[in-house]
Amino acid sequence: MPYPETSSLHTIWEEIAHLIDSTKDLLSLALTCHTFKELIIPDHLHYRNLFIDIRMTGVRESLERRLGLGRSVRSIKLLNLTETESLPLSNLTIMFAPNVSVTDTDIAFFKRAVSHMPLLKKFFWGDLGGLLPEQVIDIFHTLTTSAPYLEGLNVNLFDLMTTIRDEKQMKSLSIWSLTGLRRVVLRTTRILSPPESPNAIQMILSCPNIEDLYSKATSHPNTFPFYMIQRANWTKLRRLEFQELSLSNGEGSVDISAIITSFFARYSNI
Repeated sequence: MPYPETSSLHTIWEEIAHLIDSTKDLLSLALTCHTFKELIIPDHLHYRNLFIDIRMTGVRESLERRLGLGRSVRSIKLLNLTETESLPLSNLTIMFAPNVSVTDTDIAFFKRAVSHMPLLKKFFWGDLGGLLPEQVIDIFHTLTTSAPYLEGLNVNLFDLMTTIRDEKQMKSLSIWSLTGLRRVVLRTTRILSPPESPNAIQMILSCPNIEDLYSKATSHPNTFPFYMIQRANWTKLRRLEFQELSLSNGEGSVDISAIITSFFARYSNI
């Protein structure tokens, strides 16, 4: 982050706090003096990691009054009411709306709030929740244009593939071209059909700097790894992890040994 050439002392303290991502380190800094305590709590500490629904329940009112608070956010975990049981309970904003429908106004505010989060680094989308393809595309576009430091993305691949069925719309997800995107987690809650798997891998082949790639399936054979190993072209890939691994393309017998040999020849340091 560029250091301000001319700034008030308060602004300099703000810049110091913004350089710290970890809530643990923020707490340590807050304990050094009263000035940092007043600055960090709550404006930085309560907004570093947001566990919220797409309506931004619990933080919406604050962000409506002060959109500048968005600069404090480093990670968003976008969940719904059914996913609250596994959440940690410390140093996080955890608020959920009743089970109500999401309106265009909600989507518009979410996009506006994210557009004021230039230091956002991690984005977890738990459930697309019946959103329209255009709404999903708009949110990803906002992330692409407003979060240049985004380095971690966790998304339900099955939801994504079944929500955005149009090939042109899928290719319009420019978030995969972010140069800082290094860690990607792709979750599948159902089996991707043979046509869907190659389309899904093609979608993320444009990620230029992926280092860590995880494919997680929930209680179903994961056919996605077959296409991942066959087509992977990430020059910086160092870690690849699969759950419910199935080295099959779902269409009959293939020479798995040749595919694996070719993969490790390209990625000797994995």
